[in-house]
Amino acid sequence: MEQRVTELESRLAHQERMIEDMNEVLVAQRETVERLERELDAVRGYLRDRRGQDSTFE
Repeated sequence: MEQRVTELESRLAHQERMIEDMNEVLVAQRETVERLERELDAVRGYLRDRRGQDSTFE
């Protein structure tokens, strides 16, 4: 019985580590996505401005 409890505790500890690791990955990915969204917005703004400038010379 004690061996079974020890095994379950070990599995639980492993699962908790895995969850923490996955959470760190998710946080990093979220930060990357947010950065990429900001960059995409900047590019869209740049292109919109360029289109506006180009049309004034037609």
